[in-house]
Amino acid sequence: MPEDCDFLTDLHLSADQFSFDPETREEFDADFGTPPGAERAPDAVVWPEGTDDVAAVLRAADERGVPVTPYAAGSGMQRAAVPVSGGITLATTRMNEIRDVRPRICKSTSNPGSSATT
Repeated sequence: MPEDCDFLTDLHLSADQFSFDPETREEFDADFGTPPGAERAPDAVVWPEGTDDVAAVLRAADERGVPVTPYAAGSGMQRAAVPVSGGITLATTRMNEIRDVRPRICKSTSNPGSSATT
């Protein structure tokens, strides 16, 4: 049964930070480990741009009992990025800041949407 995610329109997110579009939602229905036929699309996709966005979405979803599934690159093999029962997929790709790099000690601090090409 689809979750009611209309509350996203009431949050401080800009219009390009969430989508209910079926084609967009299909882009997030699987990761590399999802076998054919086991795809499961979310009811909405949100692209947070910072921790305030994440907190607002999680708070509002929790108040309504709407499940939230994090999605980074979709490169996992464990189906962890696939929604179990619709809800919201929280796509972290816009949270791609690399905050600190210390090559001497092989350490970096980055946001969840960063990658080797960020």
